[in-house]
Amino acid sequence: TSIAILRVLQEQNPDLKPTMCGGLSLGEYTALVAAGKLTFEEALPLVKARGEFMDEACTSHPGTMQVVLGLELPIVEEVVSGLSGVWIANLNCPGQIVISGTKEGIEKAASQLKEKGARRVMPLDVSGAFHSGLMQSAQDRLVPLIQEVHMSNSDVALVMNACGDKVEALEEMRKNMTEQVTSPVRWQSCVEAMVDSGVELFIEMGPGKTLAGMNKRIGVQIPTVSVEKVEEVEYAPTT
Repeated sequence: TSIAILRVLQEQNPDLKPTMCGGLSLGEYTALVAAGKLTFEEALPLVKARGEFMDEACTSHPGTMQVVLGLELPIVEEVVSGLSGVWIANLNCPGQIVISGTKEGIEKAASQLKEKGARRVMPLDVSGAFHSGLMQSAQDRLVPLIQEVHMSNSDVALVMNACGDKVEALEEMRKNMTEQVTSPVRWQSCVEAMVDSGVELFIEMGPGKTLAGMNKRIGVQIPTVSVEKVEEVEYAPTT
């Protein structure tokens, strides 16, 4: 959906070219295509394999995820470090941290985080413990595919989840694509890196307005436009 919106937006506005791209979790592959690092045809088999490998990892190593609201990162890190089978999965925006791991580990973590003062700890409707060590088998299987895929340099900058910063070298991109399967999504850092680089307009492409909402909580002053459907493209401001 995101790529379809991008293509139509560019057809209607030929001079519209992104200066920097980023995507949350699976959305990072959309960002790689939008930035010209991968073609759509090159990205599609990777996305398919990633989904299959992660689904099989979910079956082999069942787990879950919960979102923690109202606690600072050091407190969450302290709790997670004292438990086995629990990882920090998403650093989305201030006061919103997602944890991932085994069901037993997550239950213990949730209890301790509430004791530490979390405003809420809520389960997410997911099929597994994504962005955690339980996905290691999926990451290992994805490595050769990422190493083999053709990637290209372009003049469009890219921020990536695993490091939460701008990545320029193609080999570093491959490294981040691989590590993203088991490492935290550092989305707040990605957004802050884009702001620091001088981005003047954010365009969120795809269903929902989640990223626009996160931008507000991060404190982004730059305009953010959400385009959920191809039909909405003609109403999307591009300057």
